[in-house]
Amino acid sequence: MSPRANRLQAALWYDLCDTQWRAVRITAAGWSIEDNSPPVFRRYSHQAAQVEPIEGGTVADLLPFLNLQSDDQKILFLVCVVAFFIPGFPHPILYIYGPQGSAKSTNSKSVRTLTDPSKIEVVSMPKDEEQLVQQLSHHHTLFFDNVSKISDAISDLLCRAVTGSGFSKRKLYTDDEDVIYTLLANIGINGIELVPSKPDLLERSVLIELWRIAKGERRQLHELEADFERELPRLLGAIFTAVSKALALYPSVHVDELPRMADFTQWGCAIAEALGYTQQEFLDAYRRNIGQQNDAVIGDHIEAAIIMEFMSDKGVWTGSASALLAALKESNPANVGELPKQANVFSRNLFALKTNLEEVGLQLSRSNGSKRTITIRNLNVPEAVAPQSDPDWFEGLDSTQSDTSDMSDILPTTDTLL
Repeated sequence: MSPRANRLQAALWYDLCDTQWRAVRITAAGWSIEDNSPPVFRRYSHQAAQVEPIEGGTVADLLPFLNLQSDDQKILFLVCVVAFFIPGFPHPILYIYGPQGSAKSTNSKSVRTLTDPSKIEVVSMPKDEEQLVQQLSHHHTLFFDNVSKISDAISDLLCRAVTGSGFSKRKLYTDDEDVIYTLLANIGINGIELVPSKPDLLERSVLIELWRIAKGERRQLHELEADFERELPRLLGAIFTAVSKALALYPSVHVDELPRMADFTQWGCAIAEALGYTQQEFLDAYRRNIGQQNDAVIGDHIEAAIIMEFMSDKGVWTGSASALLAALKESNPANVGELPKQANVFSRNLFALKTNLEEVGLQLSRSNGSKRTITIRNLNVPEAVAPQSDPDWFEGLDSTQSDTSDMSDILPTTDTLL
């Protein structure tokens, strides 16, 4: 149960969190403010009352308050904001990054005020997993401000919170009773740099890179906030209208090839059309953003960069993980120190990047014979296409076997996020 937005039968409900317990009821036929909302909300002390929405605005009226550079960023940002009002499916992390003076925090606070006003506008990324679970469960939208590092454990937890997962902790240390959290969270992150992290987290994100605002274009914060507060009721009404239209359009949406965030892609098409864009404009923008995610992952992992250089003039390479590591060190001696020393660590890191390497035309597979080998095919070279009878050709990471005598080639443990 979200603290702010929930679904009940055919209607969506958004809690205004006022003293009258009013809520906005949204269906495919329109939206209305109801005096007595159904008991589908849980309130917390940090929550602030939302303004009363009114008609007369457009969602695009939000753009002057945001420092966005491209048409792709504008459509993706607006679609994400509207999607935050529609519960029941995984929403990507809105990941905003850029130099000082690029309005990262201002953009984040604007989204927070619009979707889930609170006395706590943004928070720091916690190091403790239990604290993070509790924070996410108490907020409809939560922005983590000025993030410079994300641990593997926190990255995994964020991934699970995006796609939907259950968490438990002991209610009291004196008994065995558990408190159960079920999360399907709306998450935002901002920071100066795109924090190097696991590919899974970036794959669940929409990346918004900002530029520093020029001196002549800067505005005083109090003026910007006053203008935003004045526009907020019409912005909110326009969003509810867009949500209503998206509900009506969603059944007719069909996408031939869905990316990892499949539900968001389907809803994104409906929301984009409700905002006056075409479905294809959204799909093109989102696919380019996914390419940006892939570039970021490859740029942050030395194994990917060296493999790409090594395979640039080869169609197929086959051998053990130890042989591949030795060949890479020989071909790129300048970066030997950055590669793992142990073949099993190298193999694990490499296969964690399998999906990202496939995006640039390199397919990795593993044999299940008596001597396990890695095969890399460069699909940019015609001769790299594998014959159908090749017994060593496998799709995905599922070709595991119980023989672990060659520890250099052991597969990474598959977690519940994949």
